[in-house]
Amino acid sequence: MIFGVDDPRRYLGLHTVSMLRELIRKWWQVDIGFADSSGRLLDEAWGQVPVSGNDFCRALLTADQGRKVCLKCVREINGRLRGVRASPKPVSHICHLGLGMVACPVHVRKRYSGFVFACGYSNRELSRTRIGRLRGSLADILDKKVSLAGERVPVLGREDVERMKDLLEYGAREMALFDRELARLETVPGEDTEISFKGIIDRSPAMTQAAKLLKKAASSAAPILLIGQKGTGKKVLARAIHLAGPRRQGQFIMFDGSSDPATAEARLFGQVRGGSIGKLGSLEAARGGSVYLCPGAWQAPQIQIRLLRLLQENTSVPVGGDRPLEINVRLLFGLDGDFDQEVVSGRLRKDLADWLTPNTVKIPPLKSRIEDIAELIDLFIRRHLPEGRPKVDLHPDALALLQRYSWPGNANELEDEIRSLLSLCPNGESLTDEFISLRIRQAAGHGSQALTKALKSTRELKQAVEILEKELIHEGLVRTRWNKSLLARQLGISRSNLLAKIEKYDLGKSRLTEE
Repeated sequence: MIFGVDDPRRYLGLHTVSMLRELIRKWWQVDIGFADSSGRLLDEAWGQVPVSGNDFCRALLTADQGRKVCLKCVREINGRLRGVRASPKPVSHICHLGLGMVACPVHVRKRYSGFVFACGYSNRELSRTRIGRLRGSLADILDKKVSLAGERVPVLGREDVERMKDLLEYGAREMALFDRELARLETVPGEDTEISFKGIIDRSPAMTQAAKLLKKAASSAAPILLIGQKGTGKKVLARAIHLAGPRRQGQFIMFDGSSDPATAEARLFGQVRGGSIGKLGSLEAARGGSVYLCPGAWQAPQIQIRLLRLLQENTSVPVGGDRPLEINVRLLFGLDGDFDQEVVSGRLRKDLADWLTPNTVKIPPLKSRIEDIAELIDLFIRRHLPEGRPKVDLHPDALALLQRYSWPGNANELEDEIRSLLSLCPNGESLTDEFISLRIRQAAGHGSQALTKALKSTRELKQAVEILEKELIHEGLVRTRWNKSLLARQLGISRSNLLAKIEKYDLGKSRLTEE
């Protein structure tokens, strides 16, 4: 969920963290938080809508002054952990209310990167005297008497605390391992490339790999073919390539074609009337820059022939003309369909395909980018939040639901859903799952009642982890339509490991049931 060298929030969608939260909430009604190496909370929603079973913490975190005191405790723990070079075991701490905290550091590439923590529990049953002290401490911090919804405080015995430490240590270790895996895919781009790709959301392994290839190809002047489903962001990526390439000072023109191939041809290559240029084409207008050819805008046979000549000779003849013009542009192609199938069917010329093959990059669909969904949602909220309306947050349960949906319409569909959520949700409230479209809720589900029942019936760490792991894999198989390679990448494990777990949990027959 956290702890990357460049941006620790890149793991907010990591399935290990979802499992941690689920277990700790079910067993002890305690939530977990995340902080970086400077003691800054990385999960901005933490404490704003407390899910803790501690009524004192709930009252404290809903007040600005109380939240500041809680953050001071987080920084105190960070101070304890920063000075330890070796990767130590989880540590215990006492907060300002006298309640227990447990924190486990994360070391990435032998460097302290932050920590994961759980807090707000008591190690013994509370007497009326201690409850009175808690009320007094709360009043002192907030400088006023507070009306509490109750007097609940989770009670964890020594054995419970040790189990929770095991969970946090397990999660911290998995986060560090996942970070090292992602490090293999990362590049060190040049300054211009870094600036142009700064706004691209690529926390997921699938998008990280695609961005790596795009950054590498951007530095040349060669044509690039972007292949991906509708709504995967090919236009945004094409603009980033232009800004990262050698023609960044020139024009960037997006050519979306026309329903009439003849009209599209004239708009792209220009048109001669009466012996002179009667209409300037997009290629000529972008001289010295880049042209992005949207999917469907360039696949008419006569346009493909002209584009092939342009790639071969850097010249083009306007429609109705006979004199070739030198065209100095970079071509970026977009394609929605399958590359090989387009060639086999004849919709894409083989000789043109040969030109595009060396710099072909596949853009992953949103269902393969679970780790990117949270940040995409933040982007769309900022984009569509009405002016003057207070900032709103997405409830964790709503985020989990949206992450389980397969998003056949990709980022475009997600943006439409966030726009709808903002219009339906009352001002000042967080975006909850009750406002999510019914079709999405039905497709993604609200979680398994059997899972909840199973977790409540066990207190064994190993068994609970196996229950959650089985549920996560089963949901992932349904979501990815049994694409095991894709699911393995999403879960951050090898395909062989996933196959072993599918066999272990007897999930191979589930497909017959689902179908």
